[in-house]
Formats: sequence, C-alpha cells, structure tokens
Amino acid sequence: MNHQEKRIVLVGLDFFDERLLGRITRNWPTTLVDRNGNLLKRVSAMAPGVKSVHGDVTSRLTWMEADLESVQYIISTIRRPKANLEMVRMLRDVLGSRVPVMLMIYGSEEREVYANLDVELVSSFELGIQYILRRIDKDFFRAAHIGLGMGELVEVRIRSHSHLVGRRLRCINPSQWRIAALYRKEQLILPTGNCRLKVGDRVILVGDPPVLESVANLLMKGTPQFPLQYGKYIVCPMEKGLSGYLDEVLHWHAFSLSVKVQLIPIRHQVEKSVVEKVRRETGDFDIGPIHDKFSGAIKETENMGMLVVNRGRRFSSRLRLAYQACSRPMLITGGEFPYERVLISLNGPDPALALESGAEVARQMDVPFQVLYVALPRELRGRDEARALELRQGLVSDFESIYKEKIEFELVEGNPVTATLKRLKPETASLLVLVGDRRRPLGIMKPNVPFMIASRTRLSTLLLPVEEPEGE
Repeated sequence: MNHQEKRIVLVGLDFFDERLLGRITRNWPTTLVDRNGNLLKRVSAMAPGVKSVHGDVTSRLTWMEADLESVQYIISTIRRPKANLEMVRMLRDVLGSRVPVMLMIYGSEEREVYANLDVELVSSFELGIQYILRRIDKDFFRAAHIGLGMGELVEVRIRSHSHLVGRRLRCINPSQWRIAALYRKEQLILPTGNCRLKVGDRVILVGDPPVLESVANLLMKGTPQFPLQYGKYIVCPMEKGLSGYLDEVLHWHAFSLSVKVQLIPIRHQVEKSVVEKVRRETGDFDIGPIHDKFSGAIKETENMGMLVVNRGRRFSSRLRLAYQACSRPMLITGGEFPYERVLISLNGPDPALALESGAEVARQMDVPFQVLYVALPRELRGRDEARALELRQGLVSDFESIYKEKIEFELVEGNPVTATLKRLKPETASLLVLVGDRRRPLGIMKPNVPFMIASRTRLSTLLLPVEEPEGE
C-alpha cells in the first residue's frame, strides 16, 4: 500500500494503544502531535521514522509546523472537548483547512458538543460494545464504522440447524442484499452461484439493514422470514367495492412475518368498515395517500414486501401493469383459504427461487407442499429441454437432502401453459407459487409462461419476480 503522498496526524498520544500506533505507522507516513515532550520522545522511539511536533493543538504555530498541505487525516483522542473544539476552530476558521478530522468520543453526551462541527465521531463505547458482542456471540456480527455504519454490513456463521446448509448460492435469490464474501476454515472464498453453504461458514452480507436482520436469521437458523427479505409491508391497492379480498390478505399477515398491512386508496378514501376491520385484526397498519390511477398505487416503495393484486374487474390489465412495473412478490388473490397445500411450479426462469420460497411459505403456514413441472413430450425434447428437466430433478434432489424428507415431484408432459392449467383445474384451496421474469415480453409469439399461468388460473398465486433469467 502506497501512502507516500499524504500523512496521518495523531493527536493525544496518551490514548493510542501501541498496536494501533504500529499498524498506522507501518502503513502511512505519520506525524505525532503532543504538548508533553517526554511522552512524545518515548512514543516516537516506539515508532521509528515518524515525524513529531511538540506543541499545543490549539496553536497556529503547531499546525504550521505539521504542514497541513501534506496531511490526509487528523485523528484526535484528546478527552477534553474544549481542546478539541478549539483545535477544530483553529483548523477550519483560522487556517481554512478542510482536512478530515476524526474525534474519539467517550460518552453519548459528547455527540451534542460536536453536533455542528465538520468532524467524524468515533465512539469508544460503541467499539467496546461491538467487541464484547463479538466475543459473546461469534455467530453474528454487525460491522461498526464501515460504510454508513448503519448495519448494512453483517457477518453471520452458518449453524448446523439451518436448512440452507448444502445449498448452492444460486438457489438463494437475493433482493436488497448480496453475499459479498464467504470464509471457510480461515480461507477467503469469492462466492459464485455454484458454491454450497457449509456448517461453520462465515458469510459477509451487504444490503438494506432491516432486511439483513431477517436474512441473518434465515442463514443462522433456517427460520422462515417471508416477506422480510423483500420488505416489511403487504401493500394493498384499494378500489371502492373491492374489499372482499382483504380476508386473504389478513390471513397472510397473520402467518407471515410482515410488519404491517399498508392500504393504498385509489380514487376514494378507504371505507370506514375496512379501516376498522384491519385495525381490529392487525393492530398496526398504514394508509397511504389517495391515487388517481392503479399505476400510482403499485409504485414500489422501500418497505414493500409483497404487492396484492385482486382478481376483480379489469384484472388482466391490472396484473399486466403490476407484473411489468413491480420487482417485489405479488399475491394474486383467489379467495379460497386457508390453504390446504402449496403447489410449486418449476416452469419459470428460476426454479430454485420457486422451490425455496414455496417451501418457506408452506412452513410458515404449516401445510404440505408439492412440486410440479410440465415438460415437452419425450420425443419432442431437444437438448435445452432435456437439460432444463435434468436441472429441476437435480434441484429437487438437493432439497430432499437438505430437508431430510421426500418431496413429491409431479412431472407432466405437454404444453407448459395448457397442461399446467389443466392440472390445476381440480385444485381448490391450494396456493400456487411460481417465478416470472418481468423483463420478458408478454407477446403471443414468445409467451411468458409464468405470467400466462398466473393470469388464467383461479387459484391464489404467489408470483415471484426474478431479475436474472436462467443461464445468465
């Protein structure tokens, strides 16, 4: 690492640990500033090659000798707020320097003292807490003072009872988060889609902080978290006279981990009876602003975990619009619930996501699940069709080894749309789960199979979006 151009200035040597001094001085040209001459000599002897300036940090002469033009960062551990305030005033107002200043603080009340200063604060208390938690719970660690410092970077250790043990990373379709790195037996592994998670792996996650909490639980414990990996709210566009589907929405809220039901009124205020019902059954809900059009009501928000589309009037146009505009899961209501089982269709661009999510929802609702795939007749299958079937059979086998139980896998031959709809016709209180790629056109010449199935079946359907089609 070459840092020859700029220097690091360390102020307040009483509180610099010898190891920290060693790490800094080995990697950066360093200047030590302190008014205690004897301490300055002793510390300088411990770190050969450093430059030392004997003087008061509130003095203009001291900073002229430190040569601010060559300074990259100033780090102060001085415990006296008045001294720090005067130092920063000297740097900013008198000398006009914009060099970044980092101040170590030793109590929460000090944040107010430095509130209006152009400085970066580092809490010794927070660092200590992070160290203690790291020692106590070695399976979960939230990074501090990295990035935004808001919990967008966490480390989790995969435990033996996580049902994701043995899973290929491509089977874990992330939204609002990513696996940045994986450590196994103290070796760094840059993750690819074919990597499998193993017990004891340390996984570095980066993403939206609230989402990472649920993802960490999923990786450590295998606990179903839907829809928190996407967002916290079930979002329901509300048109006048179409409140009947709310019972199914409230059923989802009760069994999933959604935090709130959010009602989005279209053209009219939400009916009072509906508000009272949602309040009574959820306790905590939200009503958004009134929108003139359905397109405004489905606008994706940070907290949207699942969008609800009702099989009411103008259903086809509503579903088409939502499918192309929204990158979050959609619940297409059918009215038959509680569900007796979950049917997972693998006729989509990401069968692993369909199987993972369908199994997760089935676990949340405590019902069995079955896997369905429609392939072309054997004599009509080309190389691609045969490979697609083999991939899905292998995927089911992978999941059987993870769940330690047999998965019912039904293979049907025929046209993917018509054969699937025929198979689903006798079903009543079942939930269909499938994955679609909203980037694919919805034309007749190249049919979007998941969309066509979702738009024509009468079953309640959970339609999951995928951003990267199979093979990319």
